[in-house]
Amino acid sequence: MAPQRAASQFSPIRSSYDAIPGEPLIIAVRLEKGHRPKSRITMRFPDGREIPGEIAAIRLETPENRASGWLDEGPTWRVLSPKEAKSRDGLTWFVLADLPEDVIGQEIWLSGKPVALRWLPRPRLMASRLGFDPEKPGASPLADPWSSPLPEQWRERP
Repeated sequence: MAPQRAASQFSPIRSSYDAIPGEPLIIAVRLEKGHRPKSRITMRFPDGREIPGEIAAIRLETPENRASGWLDEGPTWRVLSPKEAKSRDGLTWFVLADLPEDVIGQEIWLSGKPVALRWLPRPRLMASRLGFDPEKPGASPLADPWSSPLPEQWRERP
């Protein structure tokens, strides 16, 4: 029951999130004041299956020694574990989980509350339906940075 106690510290920021079967799920959450989160929680599906979730915080950090120049060093995003997140100022909390392949159509329960998942098709399935073969040599936009990754028929004007 320890994972359930840890889960009760969180409430999802939104009522629904986009999900792709077999891909990572990221849920933005609010952390209740005065609670120190554990690094892992357990989330549940209506069919009774449980999946582990990892808790992380993100902070935007600006460089301390900013050299003045034409191109200054910009801020960076830093992912922190609950142990590394000493201060709660400027943090945004997330729950990360790897979704199983066969949970399409189900919601997920976090903190004893259902979170609706908007199920999106797998990217490879959509690519094959649209005639785009990501395995084809030269299909990567980085192979030729001046070529469009879109099929020719999409680039033609009517």
